[in-house]
Amino acid sequence: MLVITNAKIVLSDRILYGHDLVTDKGKITGILQKGSFDHSGCEFSDAKGYYLGPGLVDIHNHGGAGVWFGDDPDRAALFHLSHGTTCIMATTTIQKTHQMILYAIKNITGAVKTGRGAASKVIRGIHMEGPYLSPKYGAFKNYTRIPVKEEYMAYVKAAEGLIKIWTVAPELPDIIEMLKDLRPDPDDPLPVISAGHSDATTDQVDALIPYGLRLQTHSCCATGCSISPSRYAGTREVDFDMACWLKDEISVEVIPDSKGIHTRPKMLQLILKIKGPDRVIIVTDATEASGRAGQISDVNITGEGLTGSALTLNKACSNMMAHTGISIIDAFRMASYNPAKLIGMDKEIGSVEEGKRADLILVDDDMDIHGIWLNGETVQPVV
Repeated sequence: MLVITNAKIVLSDRILYGHDLVTDKGKITGILQKGSFDHSGCEFSDAKGYYLGPGLVDIHNHGGAGVWFGDDPDRAALFHLSHGTTCIMATTTIQKTHQMILYAIKNITGAVKTGRGAASKVIRGIHMEGPYLSPKYGAFKNYTRIPVKEEYMAYVKAAEGLIKIWTVAPELPDIIEMLKDLRPDPDDPLPVISAGHSDATTDQVDALIPYGLRLQTHSCCATGCSISPSRYAGTREVDFDMACWLKDEISVEVIPDSKGIHTRPKMLQLILKIKGPDRVIIVTDATEASGRAGQISDVNITGEGLTGSALTLNKACSNMMAHTGISIIDAFRMASYNPAKLIGMDKEIGSVEEGKRADLILVDDDMDIHGIWLNGETVQPVV
């Protein structure tokens, strides 16, 4: 039994002072007033006044420590775990050939299914970003294509049930037919369908709601801008981002890098004002550049242009707090509870509550990491 003491415990609606958190057999078993129970035989960890919150949940992450998830899942997972991310949707990239994407899926799935290594402990699913996206937007846009059933069903088979999110462009031909194939039971909540790399109209976005559209991939990044020319001179149409903001069913990802390159700080403020803290999810869109030797910026610029980020999720939270003024409570909500709820794991992870997994992190005011527990076991915050 582990007792974490002297922490400011971040709950879903407040910060709890003067309490100890108790874990046993990988679960949170108690949040008790300090000195109110017998500590005999317990192991202690002194939080030294830092914030104790739930482990972070990154639903859009391509890699880290110089590698892509599709090439070295364990190395990438360990890197992000060491920065407080205890649950990851390993995200595929748009690649030149079907076989290259299939290889990445099989590699991730194999690492998870072994039951050994960081990937098996941290990767809880796969986020398929594409390849069925608009050829107009984002890195590797030349490799996008329209859906082919034999191809996407091969991805489903290779993933062995791990695909939890699939990003598509709603305007592509045969998208609805694809979504019917992915979710033959319309009541099945997974995979969550996300709209991204798109300039879809309001009608095209709305048409996907009955087929599982519940997320927008990195809002205001790799999306079409205002529709121009509009139908009537001097007036404004509802563009793709606005169409996603308009629907209560749709949560939106944001990538808060330090300079506001992926999403401008004022735009982050606007998104938050429209969607509210319950419908915003902080993600990294991290690439192999995250933690790569010599990498300085948290933005990844390549010959393809803006190519994801070099973020870790704890720093993305810090940036979001700086850009929008949100509290650390809402930062944990947007980077832990909201994504966990989206993928149907909020009963298990995403908040500090009795009965949930003891996936916990200690952070300071800047979200720098000072302690990590995964399933109740201490993790060293270094690679």
